[in-house]
Amino acid sequence: MGFLLLSFVVFGNTLGRERMLYVF
Repeated sequence: MGFLLLSFVVFGNTLGRERMLYVF
């Protein structure tokens, strides 16, 4: 479960907050 959260954080950081919001 921790790995999933970490992956999500890394993914958001790579795309950027704006991109992450767009995905949501």
